[in-house]
Amino acid sequence: MTTPDSDVVEVALEALATDARAWRGSAQVLHKAGQAANSYSLTNFHMGYLAGLVDVTNKYAEVQALAVRLLGEGTAAMCEFADVLDKVAEDYLATDTASAGTFVTIEGPR
Repeated sequence: MTTPDSDVVEVALEALATDARAWRGSAQVLHKAGQAANSYSLTNFHMGYLAGLVDVTNKYAEVQALAVRLLGEGTAAMCEFADVLDKVAEDYLATDTASAGTFVTIEGPR
């Protein structure tokens, strides 16, 4: 494996940062969707008398709670993906910096 030049490393680090921002942006969208889904409330008044008799209101609440939970889990997962990408970039930079001090220049014969 060859050592990547500085341009390749720079592009890779930029790609990691761009992807992390994209994951965080998607997490924000899911978070807002979860907040919106949590704010909706329907009662028997909204659904009608017969819906109340067959327990539609409670089923609606169950589905709503499931959607809110899944959106929250999705938000957390996307934030984790972004954090992992940030950590990969940080670890690479730390390793690169640490190894830079170990290089020794060898001069040819005099």
